[in-house]
Amino acid sequence: MTDIAHKTIKKTFFKVSYYGYNFFGGHFPVFNIEGFPIAAPASQNMYNNVISVDEIDELEFTKRISWDTTLGFSYTKGKFVSFEKIEKDYVEAPILFTKAVYDGFIAAYPEDPTIKKNYWKKQQVALKDYTGEVYGGTVFWDVLSKL
Repeated sequence: MTDIAHKTIKKTFFKVSYYGYNFFGGHFPVFNIEGFPIAAPASQNMYNNVISVDEIDELEFTKRISWDTTLGFSYTKGKFVSFEKIEKDYVEAPILFTKAVYDGFIAAYPEDPTIKKNYWKKQQVALKDYTGEVYGGTVFWDVLSKL
């Protein structure tokens, strides 16, 4: 984890523009008193008329977008308009440790001020060969008070 602690990392996101589904516009089947579906009026649109925008990571992007030879690009949340690739720089927390180390630290030092003041937060970090939770934080010690 020291390989990425306090390092600047580029993360890729996608900004996806789309017309969301009009769930409340009556496009979806309406049932008559006998329980048989009847068609919604043709004047009601399947999509909202306001563009929505999602900013999602690469994995979520691959889950939500698809290609069809007839329809072209499809987006799971509505009528696809466009997407834009965005790269952002993130600085990881300078101190990182696994959940096991975090739990051990809490058990060994339950009165530690860094624990009581909630300095340690769950991090969104991708690590090679580790899939568990990662905790991290920035802790400054007052060196002068100990002299």
